[in-house]
Amino acid sequence: RRAEAAAERPTPPLAALNQAAVSADGASLELVWDDGARSSFHWEWLLDNCFNNRDPATTQKTRSIVEYELESAAEADLAAGVGASAARTRLRMAGASLSEIAASDDLCGGILTVHWSEGSESTFDGRWLRVLSSLPSSSAAPPPAAPWTDSASPLSTALHSSAPVPTVAYEDVMGAEEPVFTWTHELVRSGLCVITGVPQEPSVVTKVASRVAPVLPTLYGTSFDVRVEGQPINIAYTDKALRPHQDLPYYESPPGLQFLHCIQFDKTVIGGDSVFYDTFVLAQLLRERDPDAFETLCTVPATFQKNHLDREQPAQMFYRRPIISVNSRKDVVGVFWSPAFEGPLVLDGPLRDDPRAVAEYYAAYRAFGSLLEDPEVQDAWKISFRLEPGQMVTFNQRRMLHGREAFSSHAGTRWLQGCYVGIDEFTNRFRTLNLQFGEGRRGLESAARVGNQCWR
Repeated sequence: RRAEAAAERPTPPLAALNQAAVSADGASLELVWDDGARSSFHWEWLLDNCFNNRDPATTQKTRSIVEYELESAAEADLAAGVGASAARTRLRMAGASLSEIAASDDLCGGILTVHWSEGSESTFDGRWLRVLSSLPSSSAAPPPAAPWTDSASPLSTALHSSAPVPTVAYEDVMGAEEPVFTWTHELVRSGLCVITGVPQEPSVVTKVASRVAPVLPTLYGTSFDVRVEGQPINIAYTDKALRPHQDLPYYESPPGLQFLHCIQFDKTVIGGDSVFYDTFVLAQLLRERDPDAFETLCTVPATFQKNHLDREQPAQMFYRRPIISVNSRKDVVGVFWSPAFEGPLVLDGPLRDDPRAVAEYYAAYRAFGSLLEDPEVQDAWKISFRLEPGQMVTFNQRRMLHGREAFSSHAGTRWLQGCYVGIDEFTNRFRTLNLQFGEGRRGLESAARVGNQCWR
C-alpha cells in the first residue's frame, strides 16, 4: 500500500531558477530561485561537475578537473613561498575564470549554461543544482536539537517494541517489482521486515534474496543452516542464547541484508524467540546518557576477529574500527557491535601511554552493552517475536542487532536457513526502484543513513 501511494503521489515541484550572476570576486556563481532561496557554487566545483564532461550514456566523467591546463606560474609562486590565496587567484584566472563569464539568460527547461573565458561552455540542470543546494551541509555542526523527530534521522522511523513488525507477502515479492520496492523501502526505513507465506523448503531463501540482489558468498558459503549441530563451528548452531550482535564484523564490508527463513520450528520447542535492537537508537541513548562514553567508542578502535582454524574453510580474519562511526556533523552513520567476535583491545599513539585509556574504553564498552540489559530500554526498544514456519525475517544487519533466546532442542527442531546480500547491492536496488515507484531522483541519494558509514 505504501508503494502504491508513493507511485500515485506526484513528485513535489522544485522552484525554478530565476537569476544567475557571477560573484563580485569572480569565485562563484550566485543563483536565486523563484521561491526566494539562494545558492552559491564555487567555480572549480562547477568546472568539476560540468555535464559536458560526462559520457551521456554512462554518466562517467570523461575529463577530470586535474586535466585542465593550469597556469604553471602559480605552482612556481607556491614553491617560492607566495601566499596560497594569491596563487589560487592566478589559478582561478587561468583559462576558466568566472570573472569573465556570463550566465545565459535562456533558462527555459531549467538548463543553465556557463560560458568560460577560454571559449568552452558548461551546462547544468537547474533542478539538480537546487536539490544539491538543499542537502544538509557537510561542514561540522552539532547534531539536530530533536534527533528523535528529525525527518532526516533514522531515529524518526525506528521501530518501537510495541509497533507491529512490517510484513510483505512471498507471492507478491516474487511476482512483481512494486512489492520489492515496498519491501526494500521498509528495510531502508526501519531496517526490518518479515515475509509471510514462504514455502517451507530448503534453498528458497536464496531465491527470495535474489529478488533484491545476488547472494553474497561468505566464510559460511552462499547459504547456511541455523540448527543444532553435533560439532558446531558457530555458537548459532547450538541451542544457547545469542546476545544481540552483528554478523561478520571482521569483514572490511560486513553483509548488508540478512535473510533467515523458518523452515521448521516445532511447537514443542520452548524458547528460541528472535530478538532485534536498532543500533541508531542505542547509539543515541548512549550519547544522551554518557557523552564521554559515546566519544570514546567513536575514537578508540575495537578489534574484530574470526580466529578459527578447525573448520572446512580456516579463518584468520581481523579488522579494527571504532564501535561507533560518525560523520563531520557527528551524525551516527555506523555501529559495530559483536562481542563474541572481538579480539584484544590494542591502543595506538598517545593512548598507548595513557594509563587511563584502557579503563575509559571498558567503561564506555560496558555503558553501551548495559543498554541491552536495561529494563527501560528493553520495554521501549526490544523487538522480540517467535518466527513461524513459512516466515522469513529480513533485516539490515548493518543497522539492526539480532539475537535469540535459548531454546529446548531436546523437545523438537528449530531450523532456519539464511543468506546475505551486500549493502551496496541492496541500496542500489532500492534507489533504482525508488525512481520508478517512489520519490527518488536520478543521481541523488535516497538511501541515506542505512548504517554503511556513508557520510550523507
